[in-house]
Amino acid sequence: MISKPAVTGLLLLLGATFACGRERTAQASELQRTDEAVLTVKNDYLNDVAVYAIRAGSKTRVATVYGFKTETIPLKASILSGASAVRLLIEPLGSSATHVTEPITVLPGDSVELTVRNPINLSSVTVLHR
Repeated sequence: MISKPAVTGLLLLLGATFACGRERTAQASELQRTDEAVLTVKNDYLNDVAVYAIRAGSKTRVATVYGFKTETIPLKASILSGASAVRLLIEPLGSSATHVTEPITVLPGDSVELTVRNPINLSSVTVLHR
């Protein structure tokens, strides 16, 4: 028969093991988050806009933002990987107007702020390096 203090000690040991396991999981998820950058799109344009990332000739849709709204979107590491710079393409829905930003370098963990203005060619982008 197992004594009461032995059972108590075993339960404490198991509890400590599970607590440490949860801590490791939290650290792993933090590392995954640093593989991404964050894009905040402030749409001051009347129409909804589609936002694309263009890198090395490849165009990837990253967001659709309603008119007069602000959205924050994670930019996946697959969009950021590689040595080439990224351009952001803004396409207002229902309009033929478009705007492409200058090339920007975005690293994992950075914050990118895109402000869509009216007229569309006055839109701007800022990269905040961490």
